Amino acid sequence: MNLAEETKTAVGKAASVTKQAASELKERSVEAWNSFSNYSLAKRDQAVVFLEEQVEAADEQLDELRARSKDLSAEAKQETEHAIDDLKIKRQELSLQIEKAKNATSENWEEVKLETRKKWDAFTDYLSELKSEIDKA
Repeated sequence: MNLAEETKTAVGKAASVTKQAASELKERSVEAWNSFSNYSLAKRDQAVVFLEEQVEAADEQLDELRARSKDLSAEAKQETEHAIDDLKIKRQELSLQIEKAKNATSENWEEVKLETRKKWDAFTDYLSELKSEIDKA
């Protein structure tokens, strides 16, 4: 096999792995949200701990992306760094929302859960997109 064929095969494998990882992330995201949304106010503390664990797992993926971005071209690396900065902002917004969930009352629990879902989806969707972009680069 020549270099071009080897490169094409390697890129195809990387794309396949990326699609699988993005699919798994989305599945975990849906599972995490379904679990979180089923918690009642009485189990708020458990819900928050669960969500924090999910965020920690996503943070590990973000660290992996940072490491992988070091191998990109200068232009792609710069674009990725900007995207990671944007993702950090979404992560901070999610952290603030988790704090709101910690302090939720019976009057606002359902609203807090809904807003938490929006922040969670924004974070995980962006993380999936970033993973795909890095793999394309």
